Amino acid sequence: MAYEPFWNWIAFGLLAVGMIGLLFAGVLWHAELPGSQSGVGFAALLSCLGVAALLAPAFLRDPCEYLITDLRVLWRRGRSVRSLERRVITYARVRWHRFASGIGTLELIRATPYGPLLRRQRLRLFDVRAPDAIYSMLSGSTPTSSVGDGGLPVVDRLGEGERVEWGGHPSGWLVGWRDILTSLCGLGVVGVALSYGLRGLGILADLDRRGLFTRSWEWVLLFFAVVMTFMLLLTIGVGLAWYGYWRARAMGRRTEYLLTDRRLVVVRGREELYVNRERIVDVVRRSAPRGLEHLFLVLDTPGSRALADSGAMRAMLPAREALLPVLYEVQDAAEVRGMLLDSVTAKFDTNESKARC
Repeated sequence: MAYEPFWNWIAFGLLAVGMIGLLFAGVLWHAELPGSQSGVGFAALLSCLGVAALLAPAFLRDPCEYLITDLRVLWRRGRSVRSLERRVITYARVRWHRFASGIGTLELIRATPYGPLLRRQRLRLFDVRAPDAIYSMLSGSTPTSSVGDGGLPVVDRLGEGERVEWGGHPSGWLVGWRDILTSLCGLGVVGVALSYGLRGLGILADLDRRGLFTRSWEWVLLFFAVVMTFMLLLTIGVGLAWYGYWRARAMGRRTEYLLTDRRLVVVRGREELYVNRERIVDVVRRSAPRGLEHLFLVLDTPGSRALADSGAMRAMLPAREALLPVLYEVQDAAEVRGMLLDSVTAKFDTNESKARC
């Protein structure tokens, strides 16, 4: 099973809030005030949800079965069956397992169109062996013997006869407006946590003069409830601030772009994105700070009635958390755009020559 921090953090939050509710219920029970039973029920409900969040990845993944034919990729879980035609796959993402070598999750995506009819079809093949080799098979290329090892650089895992034409990485601030807003939200939560902590400790210190002695069970339970609430708010605030700025910059420094004669590869830590160059129809340039530019790949699939713009038409740039067919903060944007569109020009010339014949 793959390591899933998302579900773990949800479980941690639910269990922490449940424990806080249980402490407050204990205060009400010892003080012989109404509401303790509701507090215990609320804590039990959150505890059950927290345990369910821990078990959710195993429940969602283990029963899945995958089948690849010459036309489709099929996913089955129980009586539910989904499929995706191989010829309409727009791009793919691979997330290598944190601990198991050669194991990863392959996500096949068909993204079309943009605008009010935006929709996305995707299939996730969880915890499969050599996911990059599976995608090479789906794209029609011959994988080399070195595929399947996520510890090797992408250059060493290219297909037979595949050559590198350009390589680069983001060069600017490495954060977007969404990341900055997330950090500001986290700082706001930190401010709320500090205010709550100061007020709570002040109230606890004043309870002794009001007849609630510090050695009583009510005071001890209330103290731990206030401290746990303060720590939970502080953890959320610091986590959001770190996630929005420092983590975003760290992931930006680990991002690499690799353009070959067959595909574009975006590598970020244990994640990789593959886009076949034949899917690229156009490249949209958007300005970035420090004189740099973002390059959004406009993608097409056979039979599509609209194009996937990768988020180029949005007022605010898409979140950088998920790898998208976007090259952020590129220095030589005009040159890279020309290289990306060379395949489009060649394909157009080939189709035009066939039409003349």
